[in-house]
Amino acid sequence: MDKMKKSCAFTGHRPTGFAFGYDEEDPRCIALKRQLLNQITDLAHHGYRIFYTGMAEGVDIWAAEAVLQLSEYFKDIELYAAIPFRAQRDTMKDVYQKRYDRILEKTAEQIVISETYTRGCYKRRNYFMVEQCDALIAVYNAKHAKSGTGQTIRKAQADGKEVYQIDPDQFYIPHTIK
Repeated sequence: MDKMKKSCAFTGHRPTGFAFGYDEEDPRCIALKRQLLNQITDLAHHGYRIFYTGMAEGVDIWAAEAVLQLSEYFKDIELYAAIPFRAQRDTMKDVYQKRYDRILEKTAEQIVISETYTRGCYKRRNYFMVEQCDALIAVYNAKHAKSGTGQTIRKAQADGKEVYQIDPDQFYIPHTIK
């Protein structure tokens, strides 16, 4: 990893945290994924070249797919997979397992936080990504403040990172959270 390049990590809810659930054809999901791609594109235009995904269903996978889509235009973009535990893939629905595999084939590196599932492995994965990044894109609504996403945002804020929020209920990026 080239620390001279700016880096960004992602945090956000799994599909069950959204009104549309696993229905990615729902217009709300399509709009949300468009906002995510737009925010990543904006950061790429501002020199961000390293991106970290936690590889969970939902936002992590959507963000990784968006980064890979952009890598066709920004040839020097690198995607890193921060995997909370080695068997994470096995906990996913089949359709996500296939996407997970395709993403891993294209990552610059896969960082496995824990060989086996432990109670704190997701939190350690999230904090690892925050420590690596200059900015965090958070698909987040404050009504989920006690979630892992909320915890990750608070860690990023405490560490002085830029946090860009995409409110899944608003479909706009209201401001940088400080």
